[in-house]
Amino acid sequence: MTSRLARLLAPRRIALVGVPADLGRPGARPLVYLQRHGFPGAIYPVNPRHGEIGGLRTYPALAALPERPDVVWVGVSGPQVLGVLEEMARLGIPNAVVLTAGFAETDAAGRRRQAALRAVAEAAGITVLGPNMLGFINCWARVPLTFSPAGGLEPLVPGALGVASQSGALAGIVVNRAFDRRIGVSAMVSTGNELGVTVSECLEYFAEDPRTRAVALVAEGIRDGARFRAAAARLTAAGKPVVALKMGGSGVGRRNALTHTGALTGSPEAFAAVARQLGIAEVDTLDDLVEVAGYLSREGRVPRRGVAVVATSGGASIMTADQLEARGVPMPRLRPRTVAALARLLPDYARTRDNPVDVTAGLSEALFAGVLETLVADAGVDGVVTMVTGARGVERAENVARVARAAARPVVACWLGGSLTEDGLRRLDELAVPCFRSPRTLAQALAAARAFDRARAAWRGRRPLRVRARP
Repeated sequence: MTSRLARLLAPRRIALVGVPADLGRPGARPLVYLQRHGFPGAIYPVNPRHGEIGGLRTYPALAALPERPDVVWVGVSGPQVLGVLEEMARLGIPNAVVLTAGFAETDAAGRRRQAALRAVAEAAGITVLGPNMLGFINCWARVPLTFSPAGGLEPLVPGALGVASQSGALAGIVVNRAFDRRIGVSAMVSTGNELGVTVSECLEYFAEDPRTRAVALVAEGIRDGARFRAAAARLTAAGKPVVALKMGGSGVGRRNALTHTGALTGSPEAFAAVARQLGIAEVDTLDDLVEVAGYLSREGRVPRRGVAVVATSGGASIMTADQLEARGVPMPRLRPRTVAALARLLPDYARTRDNPVDVTAGLSEALFAGVLETLVADAGVDGVVTMVTGARGVERAENVARVARAAARPVVACWLGGSLTEDGLRRLDELAVPCFRSPRTLAQALAAARAFDRARAAWRGRRPLRVRARP
């Protein structure tokens, strides 16, 4: 990989500057998390007031370390950060992860302090993540170098979803919610003030990363628009969709973005235009971000001809049809052979034998599985959506998963029930069957897959955009 983030996110030697001796304090989280998850490399706490922290020998300064670290976690107070970077420059240490706030997001003095950091970093060739961020988690390499409580979740679930966020707190929440749904994450990167690493550079990294199949992006503003567009185009060309939660569209939101990470939010219309061209799916909530991006990270097949819907409720099937139609996802008529097979399977009181199919709540599990198999075999659709509303949980989930594993077309579930069916939802997550909490989000995900498919086809064969990266 050519991205400099490949070296920052997979270090073999980590120095923790400013880590406290009390492992119960928030500042000790990176050390606690690295040890908890069995980081396979060397960890060097740097704190001149203690000889040992967390069972590890502690060093008074970076210059005292027995070897040069690959990355330095900077957890000292604002006035001390510049000195740490200057020591890194003298020692030739290449990467810094700066937790500390109080820079460009505050006032003119803070912007001057950040400019001083930038001058040192650029002169020495130091890659800086931050300041004013919560770090990163590389699930595959077992590197939870983060202040976010998400780094302490057990286990870290490695997978194909990349997460890039200017907000550290929201990055951690995305990871937390993804893990709750058994959606694996390749890496999460929180960029904060973006002195060095921007979300655009994160997209470049994920475009190259062979373990990432889709990206969840949380952005308050894009500082380097041309680079962002080029990076997004590389992801499109690589077949890796991006789902974006873009904030700062309102007047209040723009003001808060400036004081949160110092981001200039730009025009929502301009971002939307780029998103349409490159197949980036825009969402409005964290729930949608996790479910839509999680789906795209696990399911590469596209419902080009549309989907068949089977529900245990007439109301649920109508609601789903409305959402799919509103987002341009077709629900084609079923083939005559399929209709005939359904007529043999379904009881007389089943209200329809076309798309959507309402099997009613009283259908046995064996017959429900037969209906799913019949719909999956219909050559006129590219996927099947099953809506679950009743009290049947684990048995229904396992039937859906069994059919999905054997199917040539994707099977997607929408689990509408609450606590009565929660066990079934958990079982589907365990069995890696895509499952949504609402027809709206499900329709968003299928529409996103179709939009990305069209964008990728339009970009196929084009020469990739190239933008000179700032140092």
